[in-house]
Amino acid sequence: MSLKLRLYFYVPLSILLFAGFLTACTPIHEPAEPVSAEYRITKDSLPLEITNWQVVGSFTAEQDSMLGDSLFRGWSDTLQMVNSDTTQHYWYCGVYHPKYNQLDLREVFDIAANDTTKALEGLYTYMSCTLKAESDMDVFLEVKKGMKCYQFLNGDTLHRIEVQGLNMYPVHLKAGKNSYVVKALGRGDDYSFEAAVYDSVGMARLYAEGQSGNIVYTEILNNVIMITNAHQRVTRNSVKLQFHDVYGNLTNETVLKPDSFVYFVPELKPDVSYVCSMIMDGDTVRQAVLNGKIDDVVSRLACMRDSLPCNHPRQMEIDQVFYRLNFLLNHPTRHDGDWWWQFKIGALTYQLEHTFAHIDETYGQDKNEYNVKFITYKSKLDNGTQRYVLVTPNRMAQGKSYPLVVVVRPNIENHHHLFSCPQIARQWAVNVMQSLANQYGYVVMMPEARMYLDEELIPFAESELLLAMDDVKRHYNIDEDRIYLHANCSGGYRALQMAAKHPDLFAAVGLYAPLYERGMSNLWSEANAPRSLIGNLKGMPMMIYGDPVDPHSPCGFYKGLVADCDRHDIPLTFELKRNAGLSYNIVVLGKEACAFFRDKSLNGRKPVEVKIPNAEKVMADFYAKPFMYVYSAADTTRAYHAMVDSIRSEYENYLFSALPLVPDTIVTKKMLAEKNVCFIGDKFSNVILDDYMEYIRGHQISKRDLIAVYQHPRNKNGFIMEYNTNLPIRFRHLYPWRRYVKRLVATKMNK
Repeated sequence: MSLKLRLYFYVPLSILLFAGFLTACTPIHEPAEPVSAEYRITKDSLPLEITNWQVVGSFTAEQDSMLGDSLFRGWSDTLQMVNSDTTQHYWYCGVYHPKYNQLDLREVFDIAANDTTKALEGLYTYMSCTLKAESDMDVFLEVKKGMKCYQFLNGDTLHRIEVQGLNMYPVHLKAGKNSYVVKALGRGDDYSFEAAVYDSVGMARLYAEGQSGNIVYTEILNNVIMITNAHQRVTRNSVKLQFHDVYGNLTNETVLKPDSFVYFVPELKPDVSYVCSMIMDGDTVRQAVLNGKIDDVVSRLACMRDSLPCNHPRQMEIDQVFYRLNFLLNHPTRHDGDWWWQFKIGALTYQLEHTFAHIDETYGQDKNEYNVKFITYKSKLDNGTQRYVLVTPNRMAQGKSYPLVVVVRPNIENHHHLFSCPQIARQWAVNVMQSLANQYGYVVMMPEARMYLDEELIPFAESELLLAMDDVKRHYNIDEDRIYLHANCSGGYRALQMAAKHPDLFAAVGLYAPLYERGMSNLWSEANAPRSLIGNLKGMPMMIYGDPVDPHSPCGFYKGLVADCDRHDIPLTFELKRNAGLSYNIVVLGKEACAFFRDKSLNGRKPVEVKIPNAEKVMADFYAKPFMYVYSAADTTRAYHAMVDSIRSEYENYLFSALPLVPDTIVTKKMLAEKNVCFIGDKFSNVILDDYMEYIRGHQISKRDLIAVYQHPRNKNGFIMEYNTNLPIRFRHLYPWRRYVKRLVATKMNK
């Protein structure tokens, strides 16, 4: 069943089960004390989230005009003016504690999440709380809102700092009680509101983190830099920009001026990439930039690539970065006004610049790498190119080991090379990943791992995922007691399968609205489903984070998982936040998961015996270990060549990797013993293969079957596979690497 069809099936089902599920499973943390909308503000209490509000409303524009300023004097005056038994349809008066960690007027007024009537359009609602300060203090309010709002502190209108992105309001709290009032006007279909109180250092840190990868405009022309935002308005302290070259040399330091957005930096060399660092109140964030026109910079780098000797050890790595770079240079968004386009270029030109400057080294050896990298390696499975996106903290200390977060990709609707896939198309989401890796000190990877469309964690992907992790460990100092799995939606299904098959590798699993059930098309899928393997996760900490009103990944997707965690003694942290699905469905890495992983380790955990239910062997098992395809060099017939070319072409087009195709004349006993072998036909000119052909003929496949798989006669853990070349030339080719678990299940196995 496709993801789209599953959505159509699960959404109605989840709505039916929704109320009972939330009642049974949702950790609605009711306050131990009576709910209050008064908050004690001390220097040590910040940052502080405002969750409870005194709510009164809703009011029509006419009613609101009658109220005047009575709401600023007290709620009792309001109640005398507006009777609760009026014809007003949506009414609430009292302290409200959000059920799902975010105040939303739909929840307050009990409006269904799928209500499209815009019931609160044009209506006013008032929210208030009391901020009780221990002394006079200057603080900041950070506000996230979906409505038009007017905000007042002690009767005075609040005015935001003029910067893009965060809604920040500087406020002065007097010692004692301060009244914070929000007047919300219903517009559109988002009625959410969040607020938090920060001190100046906390506010500057929050702002700085949000500027990772987005400090200045990436393309610097004529040594003139333009900052992307009014960074200097966030703090009274100086904000500095530093530029370092690929050798780590400080090229320039610039202090931002109060009202200047443009600066001249003469020290930058033409057509060269740098790392720009912004230092704000002790926090540092980074961005890769290039001084010169993008096309000129790329031309210079291309000349450097052409000067390398043939088969240079880093040629594949460099060419794959150029693949990503050329994809962006020729993408329509370059000329279609996409503001984010140029911010995708800097990391690539800097990575190439750094690689050429350290051509005799490899990635992971130099501290001056940029912390977003596009990595390639040779897979042991087919000796083909494989890829992953890697993000590291800004600076990695010598000798220190770092936790590793492995991000498992969700299903996608269209087939993409990893370096042009949707998960890295949103630059702001990559910036979030960069920021979180730096904040929490994690190395983060998102591997290609043979995951392209709507498939489970097939053996090919499972083996490749392990190989990608091994590649990171070879180049970076990874703490093997602190490796985590992270995924959302359908990626959660794959992550659960991976964790359950290798519970000794992962310290914890963090899932955002994971898929737990899917249609089972065969016995292999049933045996390898998360629900069949869930017992292997006993003792493994798990986080499930979801959105009670998420239509894309509704709660019905993971209802069974929550229940199974309880049954199988899996430590579960489960949290729902209203409207969270608007962000976690499109980010690569989530802050909630990073915070959850922080204290989790394999150290001291009792080992679990891994149990996998018996299932029939499937075509997919052939690709779980190194393999090769053998063809007859002597067969020059058109039909045979057409078949070989078709297999090779489809493999390379679908997997973005070269088919490990070997002529029969060079096959050795060692190759046969170490690899799974696919024979294209059964007539070869190598005596070493005679025993294999005799074995195959003894288990002859039907003339109607295109492919059959057998137990390897020389290796009890291996397989051999045969393509039937006796079929007519117009055969319908079934490719065993494309959704092969579903399409090619049965195999004729030698018992």
